[in-house]
Amino acid sequence: MDRRNIDGIDIFVNEKEKYLQLNDISDLSEAKWGVIAERYSGYDVTFCYHGTSAPVEFLAKIGAESIDDCVEMRLYSVMSFFSEAMDVSLIDETTFDEFALLHDERNPDMYWTSERIRGDFARWNIFALRNNNSISGYIMMAILQDNWLNRLCADMR
Repeated sequence: MDRRNIDGIDIFVNEKEKYLQLNDISDLSEAKWGVIAERYSGYDVTFCYHGTSAPVEFLAKIGAESIDDCVEMRLYSVMSFFSEAMDVSLIDETTFDEFALLHDERNPDMYWTSERIRGDFARWNIFALRNNNSISGYIMMAILQDNWLNRLCADMR
């Protein structure tokens, strides 16, 4: 996806798939939404809220509906012993197919299908929890810019 800025709002666009994503935009006004909606008419739009409250009334007013509710999770460096005490590993090319089967089965309506993730795999860091040699849960993180986490995970691969 390409990052674009419209009226001070960063958006992510996939023109080929007519997909638009807005992240953590709590002050989205009718005027600003009007500009975006007009420019990207006919696009599927996903509003993601990670570190801020969603403007529920405004989103309902424009016809958006809530399809997912997330839990914010953090792993601080002092807690990294969990990866030694539990079977947590970084998904790579050799374990991706196993992850893909589980991901697509559990998230049939998610934009980020395993095929899309595989197509832009360098952006993703996926940590899997294993029980009895199979994945029982996972955490996906998209890295939008080069930063310390991306470099750290690249070193782990």
